[in-house]
Amino acid sequence: MLRVRGIHDELTPVIFAETLANVFSELRYRGNDKIDFDSYFLNALDESAKAILAKTKAGEHSASDEPVQVAAKCVSILDPKAQQLLYAKVAGQYSYERIRDEFNFSNSVIAQYEVTKVMDQLEGIVKLRMNFSSIQHG
Repeated sequence: MLRVRGIHDELTPVIFAETLANVFSELRYRGNDKIDFDSYFLNALDESAKAILAKTKAGEHSASDEPVQVAAKCVSILDPKAQQLLYAKVAGQYSYERIRDEFNFSNSVIAQYEVTKVMDQLEGIVKLRMNFSSIQHG
């Protein structure tokens, strides 16, 4: 999705991390557990890409801040295969069939299960980190 929007590959992890931090902060603030995280996150990622492109065209540069650093650390905690699954699904928008083929899963249901497991794991890590960060600075 980011590549389709014209975002360079080297910016993808930063945009991904920033959006992830913002989404978790917003969801924590709202306290709504009944949101489809995947759809909400992908929509937020799309909006972030549009905003970055608009800033880039206007000659502005975004500086990284604490939420970006927290989210980047959360992604880095995941094992390399989990990171690759996450980037393939979210940044690359791979179908579960393509993930099945790329990661040698036996079928698409297993691929979906593995992606969901990584997303759940990341969600838990981000929640812990964001809470820990707010306690330290609060």
